[in-house]
Amino acid sequence: MEEKNKDNPIESKAATLEFKACKKLEFRILNDPEQRKLLAERVMELVDQIYNDNIKNIIYLDKSARPISTLFSDLWRKKYPNKEMPLVNFINIGTETGHLFEKKYNTHPGYIGDEDYDRFLNSLSKEKIFEIFGEDAIKEIINKYSYLKLAKDGSVVQLIEEYTNTGESISLAKKILETAFPKLRFTKSTLQEQNQTRYAGDESLRLFETWADPNDKSYFKGTVYSPPWRHEKSEKDYGITGVVDSKDSSFIAGGYHKMPTEERIKAINRQITEMRYQNNETEIAKLQEIKSIISNPNFKPDVNQLRQEMHMVADEYWKKQEITH
Repeated sequence: MEEKNKDNPIESKAATLEFKACKKLEFRILNDPEQRKLLAERVMELVDQIYNDNIKNIIYLDKSARPISTLFSDLWRKKYPNKEMPLVNFINIGTETGHLFEKKYNTHPGYIGDEDYDRFLNSLSKEKIFEIFGEDAIKEIINKYSYLKLAKDGSVVQLIEEYTNTGESISLAKKILETAFPKLRFTKSTLQEQNQTRYAGDESLRLFETWADPNDKSYFKGTVYSPPWRHEKSEKDYGITGVVDSKDSSFIAGGYHKMPTEERIKAINRQITEMRYQNNETEIAKLQEIKSIISNPNFKPDVNQLRQEMHMVADEYWKKQEITH
């Protein structure tokens, strides 16, 4: 990547204006100071762990863990400014992929817990994974992460999820990547697991908030603990992480701004199909509303807001660290 010329007055002016614009922003999405503190602390722990374990490659689960990558990168640069950051990439595993798994493989076990689900996945052969998801989807992964072929046999690649309830998504991501790169070792990490508080028994210190819908008739009964950007609360939040599902049977999310309107509509339709499968009428109605809004080619999600707030969280946390030390 070409380094910017610091002496170039045009580039310097542009950087200054961008910085001033960022400073004018207020926390809208991450508006809970305690939650910001806990989020920064947990990601800082992740930074230290990956540094100490000398992990060279990390992969975040799209779409909801992607914003964590911004905070991670900022905190890494502040804590280890002269150390090379791990290579970062993303894989899109979500409810739509789980539904595909269930449709194509009759004995999908459902939500049976992390350990049992891992055993179930480990019992599947490479050929069965190719059969379930299709050869093209696995080859797409191999091509996207082609640099992993250069890693030494047995090298660790760490998968990162912001929250897990059943562990299904991150376990499935691990299995798919192990199938694509059998000589590497993939490990899993999450910022928060189901019912996990930052300090035992203290609900006020839970990292992520409760999102509940009493009309939800799915397995979760409308109650999960998730970051404020995970569930679109309005049409303005659709695509807020910068990516959406790109196409059926793909593990690569599509950049929202690069996606034609008709592709956005297809992505929403896939979500609607999934919600019908879960009998979630409330979510269907919300998605229908979002669908009508994003049909407007001039609609733009507030992606920059979330990214800038993550930068602000890193700055806020680091300034407090400098004061206390």
